[in-house]
Amino acid sequence: KEKIKFTVVGVGINVNQTEFPQLPKASSMKLLNGITYDLDELLHNVLDWLNQYLNELENNCFEKLYKTYQKLLFRKGKPSTFKLKNGTLLMGFIQGVSTTGKLQVLLADDILEEFDMKTLQLLY
Repeated sequence: KEKIKFTVVGVGINVNQTEFPQLPKASSMKLLNGITYDLDELLHNVLDWLNQYLNELENNCFEKLYKTYQKLLFRKGKPSTFKLKNGTLLMGFIQGVSTTGKLQVLLADDILEEFDMKTLQLLY
């Protein structure tokens, strides 16, 4: 079985921005919470959080990280509308992410289906 040897992670956080020309779905922490954030303080908090999770990776705490990831999935267990690449609309409930990285969605008639990245768009 192949193992991942390296990965590159990019993080982008819209913090205090309030206008997003030509990006109708974009938001920011300020728009969501009404708070203007201190960028240095936020940076230190994010770096502390990343350091904690990197330490868990180095200590092979994969199961703990996987459970945390599953618990924090956006819209998990909430009714959601999705659009397939071919335009078909689906209603379902996000259940989790498989160990191979596929999104698991519970569809009508209790059918659990897995979707690869970019084959499904969340419409809410």
